Amino acid sequence: KKQPGHPAVLQTVTLEKLSIHTGLPVPYLEQYKLKNNINRLGESEILVPYYDEERKPIRPRRRTAITGTDKYKWDGKSGTVTSVYGLWKLHEARKSGYLIIVEGESDCWTLWNYEYPCIGIPGSTNCKTLTRIQYHGINKIYIFQENDKAGSEFPGKVKTHLEKTDFKGEIFILKDTGYKDPNELHKQDSSHFKERIDAAIAIAANNGEKKLYEAILSMEELFKL
Repeated sequence: KKQPGHPAVLQTVTLEKLSIHTGLPVPYLEQYKLKNNINRLGESEILVPYYDEERKPIRPRRRTAITGTDKYKWDGKSGTVTSVYGLWKLHEARKSGYLIIVEGESDCWTLWNYEYPCIGIPGSTNCKTLTRIQYHGINKIYIFQENDKAGSEFPGKVKTHLEKTDFKGEIFILKDTGYKDPNELHKQDSSHFKERIDAAIAIAANNGEKKLYEAILSMEELFKL
């Protein structure tokens, strides 16, 4: 904010800083058409394009901060319909027969980097965007529960909206007790990333008689498998 007698302090939000923060290379992020931008206030930001299943552009988001609770703003007029992130990758979920749902874009970039079929909800209050997804060919959905208070509420909200759609398959909750979310796991323990995620999914599959449950995974549990 501009202070009396002092020039305004401009934010510095760039792909290079996002790369450092997420542990994902700039060229990789650029594959998803992320790019640096200067807004009309002269502040730096990152444009994050959203696409539909046919990869046609829809309403984009602007990342205006690297950290904090208010990192994004929707582009365009308020009240415009929002969307799920990663719709153009649903064909990968249909091919695999399952889908992982996370909160936000960073975890999508992370899971895609390890070739997991995934979509991201742009904030837990936007779970209603799931009603526009076609689930044919997807038999199982895994909801990733982040390891904090807000994250504990996310799976229930997603499950509620899934039940309002035509999804008829199984719903599971994935939770890694050692890390907040997939991106943190990638940054702290990338060498075991696939082992931990695969093991969590396997635990879920082996308890398929339950419609909804938690697959809780820690390194200690992993080495017991």
